[in-house]
Amino acid sequence: MAAEDGPDLALRPATGADLPEIAELYYAARMAAVPAMPALVHTREEVIAHVRGWKVDAPAEREVWLAEDDLELIGYAVVTGGWLDALYVDPGRQGSGIGSTLLDLVKSRRPRGFGLGSSPATCRHAPSTCVMA
Repeated sequence: MAAEDGPDLALRPATGADLPEIAELYYAARMAAVPAMPALVHTREEVIAHVRGWKVDAPAEREVWLAEDDLELIGYAVVTGGWLDALYVDPGRQGSGIGSTLLDLVKSRRPRGFGLGSSPATCRHAPSTCVMA
């Protein structure tokens, strides 16, 4: 699936082989987001182990969509049921429309709407992020 923003951005469902790269992107994006988001309480190794346990080959349980540029992972979105659980973009590529493109994809896959997942720590630190769509 090619993104409307440009021919260089491709969107596709994740596979199990993508999980280590997703974990690295998540870790990098979260580290770069401090102090706007609370610091991670887990080590890089714990994050990688957790993400490697995701069941991406069962889309009824969890959908993980990737944004790639020249086969390099630059962002991803995780949808579980009626919830957008995660949307992260490579820190060096933020502000270029990748997150908006992923959000548009999620909206097209959930036309009746979806909730935005947020952890209690994030809600305490940044209450404006705790909203429903």
